[in-house]
Amino acid sequence: MYKCPDDPYTSTAVGDYTVSYAYNFVITRTDYASANIGVGGNSTRLAAPAQTVLACEVSGCPARITDSRETGGAQSTGKTGYYSPVTEGYAILYNPQDQGGKGGDFATGYLGRRGVGGFYGGTDAVYTKTSPTGRHSDGSNFLLADGHVKWLRGDAVSSYNAAANPTDGEMGGLAAGTQNSSDKPNWAATFSPI
Repeated sequence: MYKCPDDPYTSTAVGDYTVSYAYNFVITRTDYASANIGVGGNSTRLAAPAQTVLACEVSGCPARITDSRETGGAQSTGKTGYYSPVTEGYAILYNPQDQGGKGGDFATGYLGRRGVGGFYGGTDAVYTKTSPTGRHSDGSNFLLADGHVKWLRGDAVSSYNAAANPTDGEMGGLAAGTQNSSDKPNWAATFSPI
C-alpha cells in the first residue's frame, strides 16, 4: 500500500518502510498560513479540491510508519520525531534532519516549467536525480484533494507554495492558482490550495 510496485527504492534501515508517495504539505502547513502559503489542513479552505494535488509519487523516501513518534507531516512542532514524505512539488522532506529539504526524488518527471535546474532553468539542482518523465508511461499518478486519482504528465502540474489568488499564474515560488488560465491554460492540477 505504501510502496509502488514500480518504485526501485527499498529502505534497508531497521524500522523504516519504503514510501512511494508524498503529501502536499502546502495543504497541511500552519506555520505560514497567515502569509497565505497554507490552509492549515482546513479542507473548507480549498478553492478547487478536484484540481489541488493531495499526494504525488516519489522515490528514495523511507518512513517509520509504525513508530509511535510518526507525526504525519514535516510541520510538527520543533521538527521532532519522524514523519512520512511531504512536498510542495519542489523539495521532499521525510525526516527532521532534512532542513535543506532535498531528500528523495520525484517520480513525476519535471513539474511545471522546471527542468533539471529547478525553477525556470535556474541553478538550483532539485531535480538532478529525477527523470524528465514520470514513473508510469512518461507520467505519474496524482491523488487530488477531492479523492480521485489522475495520471498526469509532470509538465501539466504547477507546483510550489500557494498562489495569493485563485486566478494567479505560476511565478517565482508560487504555484498557479486553481482558476488560472493566463500563463498556461492547460494546468491539469496545482499544488496551490487557493
